[in-house]
Amino acid sequence: MKLDGVRVYELLEAEKVTMTAAVPTIWLMLLAHMEANNLKLSTLRRVLIGGSACPRAMIEKFEKNYPASRSRMAWGMTEMNPVGSICAIKPDYDANDFEKILDVKAKQGAAPFTVEMKIVDDKDNEIAWDGKTFGRLKVKGVAVAEILLQG
Repeated sequence: MKLDGVRVYELLEAEKVTMTAAVPTIWLMLLAHMEANNLKLSTLRRVLIGGSACPRAMIEKFEKNYPASRSRMAWGMTEMNPVGSICAIKPDYDANDFEKILDVKAKQGAAPFTVEMKIVDDKDNEIAWDGKTFGRLKVKGVAVAEILLQG
């Protein structure tokens, strides 16, 4: 099956999909097809975006043009079975501040229950979660595969 905006749209509609996940490239193709043909998704309610960073403009487009298709960013790896973090809007966020909500939705989110994360330096010392400091991400959890490094 060819994976382009037309086919993804047809599949979502034919199968009456309510929640699905894809990488930003797939969502961009779908949005371009829907905009070019003035289409809406009749059953889709939740959109999970992962695999790479998502353009804030794409999240904004989903939220403004397709409000029923609430979008969320997520991050993970096959070794994590596969979700490592997911963005969620907490009750204490101001739901009326659209710009701040978009800023939150453009981030990877927090670890779900049973997943623990930390960032360490080259000496294995934990470092700040300040959005600026780089380090090594360490993750553990009940569905995280153990990887043994040699050497």
